[in-house]
Amino acid sequence: MRSLNIKLYNSGWVKETIGDFNSGGGYVGGLDLVFDEDNRPFVGVVVKETPDGNANVLVMSADFSMDPLVCGDYGTEYLDLDFDENCYIDFGDLNVLAQDWLKCTTPGGVGCSASPTADVPPPFEIYPGSATVDGDLSDWDGALWIAMDQTFYGFPADLTNAKWAARWDDATNRIYMAIKGTDTFHFFNDTYVQWDAQDFVEVYVDADNSDYTPLQPTNYVYAQQWTIGPDAGGTYDVWGGGEWVYIVGSLPAAGYTAAVDVTGDVISYELALPPFELFYYTGTPANVEVDLEAGLTVGLDVIMGTRYSASGQPYDFGMLCENTISNGGKYNDASTFRDYELKAAGAGACGGWGYLEGDLDTDCIVNLADFAMFAEDWMKCTDPAVGDCDKYWK
Repeated sequence: MRSLNIKLYNSGWVKETIGDFNSGGGYVGGLDLVFDEDNRPFVGVVVKETPDGNANVLVMSADFSMDPLVCGDYGTEYLDLDFDENCYIDFGDLNVLAQDWLKCTTPGGVGCSASPTADVPPPFEIYPGSATVDGDLSDWDGALWIAMDQTFYGFPADLTNAKWAARWDDATNRIYMAIKGTDTFHFFNDTYVQWDAQDFVEVYVDADNSDYTPLQPTNYVYAQQWTIGPDAGGTYDVWGGGEWVYIVGSLPAAGYTAAVDVTGDVISYELALPPFELFYYTGTPANVEVDLEAGLTVGLDVIMGTRYSASGQPYDFGMLCENTISNGGKYNDASTFRDYELKAAGAGACGGWGYLEGDLDTDCIVNLADFAMFAEDWMKCTDPAVGDCDKYWK
């Protein structure tokens, strides 16, 4: 508790009126909510010297509570290493470092994985790796997931948490992809019907980074729009246990491996796609593949589509994507695909996959150096109710 009697406003204080002001006799009186230089609020009875709001404002006979009394009260401050915010650097916080012990987040590093809070920073990068293509995405733990949080088309009302991840593998010369999203209304077909008629994904690959346009008249020779969806099990809302795969919904695809899993509301896709330099859906002449290697730039994009009701045409349909680059439609213009660079293992700069909470020195590994920093603050406290703790408000 602190009392002020007739105190001029300090420089840097912010005042907001919270009550009506009454004027008369050359003065204006009322209530202000005042924020001090530490952004702590209090209510003061104020008198302004003139009705026009002279800046010389007095706070008169104001009693107010500013300081926290116990840990967790408004205004409580926590030390940087007080991860559980109990006002002490103690074993609860030490557990954070223990759980992260020797984990690393160097992009593409051996045994390293992305921080849970990481996102893909420009330049966009893909690191080596493979996967067992079976629809079970457990072997993608630690992958750097790319959020599809932009509405690309329509109103994807029932689709959330859409994201994808990718790897490239020199041994198989394939681009591996994992795609998943929470879809609360399922609408499946036994085959691709049309672009807005079912739940499915579109994967755009320009392995030679040709930026070719228009794609449709060439039947996707230079870049491909892959369409993949769960099949139907007798009715539109029941999964049939399999999947269908086409190029642009109608052309026969080749050289791929694909699997879909539907568990509850979550739809998962797992793919191994060939990096075509030249693709001929007829099989003649023979398809030509790009040789995947570090330093190569490929065009790559994913769109997740959802039909969110069983109504007739026009269908209730929407799409999510990581970006909204379109130029009239990705399906016809490879220059609208996002460019990704294929990186060698461990070639990424520290920070590109974020930092773990226990990585106190931000060197992308939790080790003894972090424990040494933690030890310096061991048992420090900011509990307002304990006299020996830091009284930061004084």
